[in-house]
Amino acid sequence: MIATSRHPAGGFVGVGQLTAATRPPLRQAASVAILGLALAAFGSAGGRAQEPGVSVSDLISRLKSGETDVRRDAAYELARLGPDAVEAVPDLITALDDRDNQVWMQSLQSLARIGPQAAAAIERLIADLGHRDDQRRYRTAFVFGRIGPDALPALIETLQTGSSSARPAAAQAIGWMGREGAVAIPALIDMLGHERGTLRDAAADSLAAIGSPAEIPLLDRLDQSDPDLLSVTLRALVSIGISDPAAVERLSPLTRSNDPSVRALALRAWASSQMPSEALLERIADAMADQDETVRDAAIASLVRLGPQSAAGTLPTLETLLRGDDRQARLSAVFVAGLLGPTATGLIPALLDSWEAISAPGGTGESSRSGDSDDEGTSVDSDQRAIASAIGRIGSAAVPAILQRADSGTLSPESLALALSAIGPSAIEPLRVALGDASPSVRAVAVRGLGGIQPVTGDALRDLDDLSHDPEANVRLAAVDSLGRIGPAARPHQDSLLRAAADEAPEVRAAALGALIGIQADAESILPPVTAGLSDPALPVRVAALRAVRGLGTEGKTLLMPLTKALADPDSAMRAGAAAAIGGIGEDASEAIPALLDSSADPDPKVRLAAVESLGQFPARAEEILPELRARLQDSDAAVLEASIESLGKFGMAAGPSLDELGELVSHPQESIRSAAIRTIAGVASEPKRAVPWLVQGLGDSQWAVRHVAAQSLGKLGPPAAASVPALFRLLPDDLDREPARQALRAIDSADADALPALLEAIASDDRNLRFYGVFFIGKLGPDAAEALPQLKRMLEEANGRTRESLEKAIQAIEGGE
Repeated sequence: MIATSRHPAGGFVGVGQLTAATRPPLRQAASVAILGLALAAFGSAGGRAQEPGVSVSDLISRLKSGETDVRRDAAYELARLGPDAVEAVPDLITALDDRDNQVWMQSLQSLARIGPQAAAAIERLIADLGHRDDQRRYRTAFVFGRIGPDALPALIETLQTGSSSARPAAAQAIGWMGREGAVAIPALIDMLGHERGTLRDAAADSLAAIGSPAEIPLLDRLDQSDPDLLSVTLRALVSIGISDPAAVERLSPLTRSNDPSVRALALRAWASSQMPSEALLERIADAMADQDETVRDAAIASLVRLGPQSAAGTLPTLETLLRGDDRQARLSAVFVAGLLGPTATGLIPALLDSWEAISAPGGTGESSRSGDSDDEGTSVDSDQRAIASAIGRIGSAAVPAILQRADSGTLSPESLALALSAIGPSAIEPLRVALGDASPSVRAVAVRGLGGIQPVTGDALRDLDDLSHDPEANVRLAAVDSLGRIGPAARPHQDSLLRAAADEAPEVRAAALGALIGIQADAESILPPVTAGLSDPALPVRVAALRAVRGLGTEGKTLLMPLTKALADPDSAMRAGAAAAIGGIGEDASEAIPALLDSSADPDPKVRLAAVESLGQFPARAEEILPELRARLQDSDAAVLEASIESLGKFGMAAGPSLDELGELVSHPQESIRSAAIRTIAGVASEPKRAVPWLVQGLGDSQWAVRHVAAQSLGKLGPPAAASVPALFRLLPDDLDREPARQALRAIDSADADALPALLEAIASDDRNLRFYGVFFIGKLGPDAAEALPQLKRMLEEANGRTRESLEKAIQAIEGGE
C-alpha cells in the first residue's frame, strides 16, 4: 500500500509522486506525518464495523452523552460517515468545545470529511486558528482546506487583521485549498512583506501551494532590495516553477546579488523554468566556484534539475574547476561529474590530475584546505573517496586511464585500486586482461582493483592465487593483500598464503600473516608461520605476527611466552603490539599480568595505552591490577588516561575506591575523558547515590555528548538517582537534550521532596513537556506535594485526554495519602 499525503487542491497522491508543487513545505513535515494518521481514520474503517441500525440522529444524541467513551464513539462514527453526517454539523460545532481531546479531534475530522457542507462551522473554527496549541491550529487549518472557497472571506480577513498566531494558520488553510485559494493572492502578497519572518514564511508556503496563479504577482515582487523579502519571494517561485519568459531578465541579475541566499534561490528559480539557456549554464558554472556553500549547492541542484544532457554543456567549466586550487569548487565539480555518469567520460584525466594534486605534499589539496578540517589527512582521504566515487559512476571507460597512471607511478597503487573498486563489476574483465600486462606496476594495480570488487568470482580468485607467485614482489604483495581482504571466500587458497608467509620479501611475509587471519585460516595451520614471524629479522614481519596473534584470540595462548618476551623488545611498536596481543588472549594470559603492569609505565604512550587496555581483560585479578590503573589516572597522555578510565569500569564495584579520583575527571578539559569518567562512575559506585552529584555535574556540561552520557548514566542508576530530577527537568525544554532527559526520568521514576520547587515551576511553564512531566513527578511525591494541589485543580478544569488523566492521578496520589 502506498503511503499518502493530502494534495492542497484535494485528493491524494502517493509520497513517491509528490512534486515541487504538491509537496508540503519542510517545516510542515512533522505535522504532515500526524495528519496522515487522521487521514487514515478519514479513509478507512480501521477494522471497526459500524453498529448496524444506528442513525445519524442516534449518533447526535450520543454525542451529547455525559459519558466520555460514548461521546468518543459517536464522534468516531460520525467521522466515518463523511458527507452523510451533514445534519450533525451544528452538534459537531458544539463538540469542538468538549473537554475530552479525542471527542474534539474526531469532531474536527467529521467536519473535514463533510467538507463544503460544513461551512456553518467557519465562524467557530476561525477562533481556533489563534489557539496556543500548534496542532490544534494545524488541524483546524486542514479542515478549512476541506471546506474550501466558502471559507476564504473569513480567512482573508484573518490574514489582514488576525493575531500573530492566527495569521500563519489562515495562510496554511488557504494553502490546503490549492488553486481554489487564488482569490487570496493579494492578501498573501501583502503578508509576504511583513516584518515577522514567520508570517512571511507562511505566506510564501501558501502561495507556493496555490501554484501558477501566484507566479506573476511573485515575479512583480522581485524589484525590491531587501534580501530577506527577496529570498522568501524566490523560495515560493522555486516551489511553483517558472513559465513566464520575461522572468529570466528579472532573475539573471539576482544570481549575482551580494546576498548568498538570494544568489542561490535566484539560480534555483531560473533552473525551475522550462527555458534552460546557455547563459544559465554559464551562471551555474560560476556558482559552482562560489565561496558560499548554499550557492554551490544551488548550482548542483540546478544541474540535477536540468538533467545530464543539458548539464553536459558545463564539462569545460568542470574541467577548469577540477584543475584549480579552490578545494570547495573542485569538490563541487567532482560531485557533478559523478552525477553526470558516463556523460563525464571526458573528465577522467582531469579527475585523476586532481587526485594527484591533492595527494602530493604541498599540493592543492593541502594549500586550499585551511579552516575546512582540523585533520588534513582526513580531508585528503575524503577528497580521494569523492573522486573515486565520481570515477565509479562514470564506469569502466575509466579503467585504461587508471592503469596508465599505474605505469607512470604518479598515483599510489592503493589510490588507483580504490578508483577501480568503485567502478565495480564492470571493471572485472578489463582488469583480468591487465593481469597479463608486461608492466609489474600495472599488474599490481589490476590485482588490487580486482580484489576490491565484491563479490570476487571463482575465476578472479584463481587469478589472484596465480599472481601470488608472480616474479615481482610488488605483484605478489598485491595478490596476498587482495586475498586477505576478500575474507573467508578465499580460504581455499590458504596454501598459497602459507607459502607467501615464507616469501623472500619481508613485506610479502608480513602481508601473508595478515591475510591468513583475514581468510580465517584454521589455527593449527597458522600458528607455525606466526610463531616464526615473532622472531623474524624484519620488524614489519614481527609486528604483523603480533597483529595475527590478536586475530587468533584465545587460540594464541600457546604463544604467551614469546609475547611476554616481546614486551621488553627495544622497538616500541613491538612492545605495544605484544601488550595488545596478550589482552586479546584474555584470562588464559593471566600469567603475563606482572609484565603488563610493568608495561603500563612504559616511556612510550602507545605501549602504556595497549597495556592498560589489556589489563582491563582480567577482572578476577582486581587486587593486583587496580592500584596501577588508578595510578594511570594521572597519566600525561590523554589516550592512556581515557583507556585507564574505561578499564577501571570493567572491574565494576571492585573499582569503587577510585570514585573520588574519577569524580575529579568530570571537570577535565577534554570532552571524551569527561564522558568516560561519567560512564565509569555510574558503574563502579557501590552506593549509587554517591555517584549522583558527579553525574548531575555532567548534565550541566557545555557539550551535548557529555550531557547525554550523564543522563544515560543517571537512568541506569534508576530510583537511587531521584536527587537528579530537578537537573533533568532543566534539560527538557532543549530540543537536543529533551529525549535523553525523558529517558532518564522514566527510568528513575521517583523524586525527592526537595524536587518540589522545580516541579511547581514546571507545571506553571508554557512548555507542554515540562508541564506533563511536572504533573507526573508531583504525583510520585504524594502528600509531600500538597502545595501543588491548587494549581493542579486549576489545570484540571481546562485539561482533556492524556493530560487530564495524569492530573487526576496526581491529585488522587496527594489527597489519597492525606
